[in-house]
Amino acid sequence: MSRRALRSVNAALGWVTLWCVVLTSVLLWPLFKRGYLLTRDAVSTPRSYITPSALGIGDTSARAVPQDAFLAIVSQFMDGGLAVKILLFLALILAGLGAAGLGWYFLFPGTRGQALAQGLVAATFAIWNPFVVERLLQGHWSLLVGYGALPWIGLTGAMVMSPGRYTRLTAWAALAASMAVAGFTPTGAVMGIIFAVISVGLPKRPIDVAELRLAIDHTSSPLKYWQRVLVVLGIGLLVTLPWLYPSFLQVSHNGPASLSDSAGISAFAARGEGPLGFLGTFFSLISLGGIWNADVVPASRSSFFVFFALALQLVLLGVGVWRFRRSKTRRLVYLWAGAALVATVVITFFSYPFGTHVAVWLVEHIPGAGLFRDTQKWMALMMPIYAVLMSACARAVYEFSYRHKVFGARVDARGAIAVLCVLIIVMLPDAPLATSKHLQPVIYSSSWNEIIKAVEGSNGDMAVLPAGQLRVFDRTGNRPVLDPSSRLMPVEVLNADDLPVHMVRAVDGQEERDTVVVAGEHVRAHQVEWALLQGAPAGVLASLGVRWVLIENVVAPKVPDTLEFRNTLRGLEPVLTAPDLTLYRVPGIVSRDYSPTRWEWAFAFTFHIVWLLLMVVGYTAMTWLIVKDRKRAAEASQENP
Repeated sequence: MSRRALRSVNAALGWVTLWCVVLTSVLLWPLFKRGYLLTRDAVSTPRSYITPSALGIGDTSARAVPQDAFLAIVSQFMDGGLAVKILLFLALILAGLGAAGLGWYFLFPGTRGQALAQGLVAATFAIWNPFVVERLLQGHWSLLVGYGALPWIGLTGAMVMSPGRYTRLTAWAALAASMAVAGFTPTGAVMGIIFAVISVGLPKRPIDVAELRLAIDHTSSPLKYWQRVLVVLGIGLLVTLPWLYPSFLQVSHNGPASLSDSAGISAFAARGEGPLGFLGTFFSLISLGGIWNADVVPASRSSFFVFFALALQLVLLGVGVWRFRRSKTRRLVYLWAGAALVATVVITFFSYPFGTHVAVWLVEHIPGAGLFRDTQKWMALMMPIYAVLMSACARAVYEFSYRHKVFGARVDARGAIAVLCVLIIVMLPDAPLATSKHLQPVIYSSSWNEIIKAVEGSNGDMAVLPAGQLRVFDRTGNRPVLDPSSRLMPVEVLNADDLPVHMVRAVDGQEERDTVVVAGEHVRAHQVEWALLQGAPAGVLASLGVRWVLIENVVAPKVPDTLEFRNTLRGLEPVLTAPDLTLYRVPGIVSRDYSPTRWEWAFAFTFHIVWLLLMVVGYTAMTWLIVKDRKRAAEASQENP
């Protein structure tokens, strides 16, 4: 980037950062309240522990790996709920800044005004869109962490072809660290790898070497394309090992029983929102909507307003494409756009009957494929290209305001950009109302702390009732939430993970709701649940590795009050009785046959540490290289004034 462009970006960076903070705060303002994020898939706790499930080597799929292990480590030093809030805020702020950076990199701003216009519009779209809001309401905070890393992967991936050795090394370090950040979830890891492979394969970015601020070292040349791809794949392997290893481990232990239920394919398929209907799945996806859960879709996306929002978005993107037609970087952007469009078509294909059959075959025959059954997640790959096009749209509007008049009057450039940002916000006007309803923090009762103290340091696992993953507590405002016990308890928690999914189907042009139960993958948890509800003696529970039985008194679902169940409880030792929780101890010798081996613990822990070090060392190396490069540049300028 030229000196002029760098000065323009530096002048605008502060205002763009402030704008990102403001937008993020408007969306996440409920999280400023005291308490913990507890809604649907989002379960934050004061502290969590390194258990087999946290490392992915429990009896179920490694869906929350490596995020659970990361929080278990971080919560030893700070409140885990605060850590989740900080990560979520940083994810959206960095998503906005990364989007602005992509716009600046591919479309050099010549003035501070151009840089500010491009940055504000790109950041606004990256933060304020249906994908972000719907995933917030679904509780997918860790997916949004990966979402925020994507534009940085694109930016650093494109910079690995820079002519300066130090600049290249800095880009590689930042790329590795950004891929590790994207790897907070399995889906994020794979998206990061795909986007990195595309980014390092882009045609060389034209750079005016003579005007570069950074020192240039011509003693080495950039890696060839296939070499760059191999390096990216190597980094990707390190990022994915925390969940790849448990996935294959489960297959070796459980065989076909470890594979995901194929019913989840149709349950979690992308869907057309509101009036768009079933046939409008593609248009919902290209507008970054289309999540499977209709209950988390903002009201504006469920009405005819969605047509206005879609049309407005396509117009703005069209202006961006028109502006890029004469840019030297148009091939880069078009390559990204092509890849993103292919992804959209494939996701749409999987939402229709024939595509569903293909996805079912993949889930039934490939270990770990069920981790990616929520196909709309992949629309995150569209955000970077949309951000670049929105930046180009802002540039076009800014240039038009200086070169042309409307009805004989000159258009104020700052006002035009402000209107552009407002239009993007208007495309989803009820986003703050939706987040305020679903993201209200919750305070855990003191009963949980008493149970944690009672079971800490003991051997054996904990069985939990009622059955199923979802709970409705009074304190959560009747919002369904994943059972928090698995993250609160210092022991392994066994909970039958059958998941009821409320689906919206199109029948004769009308929407009908149906409930599909996606079978869980926790084989031993189902065995324990059956033993509890069928009146099995305590010895059976002990033989299954169970030391504790926790009963949660929730609004829904309810624990069946049967004669057989009461007979089981009579053989257990009551430990704690509270209005919301009841804890029993299973007497006798607990079997250790279900505990992971030392080698399994060692490998799983090592892979998590490698992932964490990749992130920490990458950003540390990036910082060191930048400082060293600036020092070299200063020394060179003194020697050659």
